[in-house]
Amino acid sequence: MSGSTQTARVFVALPVSASLIEALTRLQAELAAAAPPRTVRWVRRDQLHLTLKFFGNVPTDRIADLTAALRAGIAGSTALALNVSGIGAFPEGRHPRVVWAGIAGQTDLLLALQQRIETATRGFSEASDTRPFQPHLTLGRVTALGRQAAEVGAGLAQREIGLVGDWPATELRLIRSQLAATGATYSDLAVFPLTPAAPCFNPRAILI
Repeated sequence: MSGSTQTARVFVALPVSASLIEALTRLQAELAAAAPPRTVRWVRRDQLHLTLKFFGNVPTDRIADLTAALRAGIAGSTALALNVSGIGAFPEGRHPRVVWAGIAGQTDLLLALQQRIETATRGFSEASDTRPFQPHLTLGRVTALGRQAAEVGAGLAQREIGLVGDWPATELRLIRSQLAATGATYSDLAVFPLTPAAPCFNPRAILI
């Protein structure tokens, strides 16, 4: 019997609503048409999501503990009213690697939820990430180098993209990513519904 430990490459994310996926794929098509050919590998529609925490390779015998820690850590967290607006690249400038769409709406609650996840799952990550959380949706990854990469970045900087779509984020998912020559495939390990937000009180709605 081998002494090697089996692992799973996992992350936790907010899935994207079906209507927003349609809007994002239209945006990807517009950006692809404006970019130099074969310079960006665009994220497939079934893999569009907002990553809140990437754990890397986690021993499979710890997945149940990770799931329990997540469930306890986000208990009572409410659904979020988010929207997608604007585009950009990481890093900015002449050497972009990631094309992203920005997140707006209840970002204060989103940041609080992400921090709860960080706190609850400390010790499960393969490696610590000291970079501050920057909420975004990855639309594509720049595969070109040099002048062509710079052209992609310049094209993004010149485009003004307003509201892409609204997004009611109602659940979290713990997702396994399995890498292959044809690309990654995702499968859900656990789904965590978020508590529906309380309706706003409107005194004018009360009939006298």
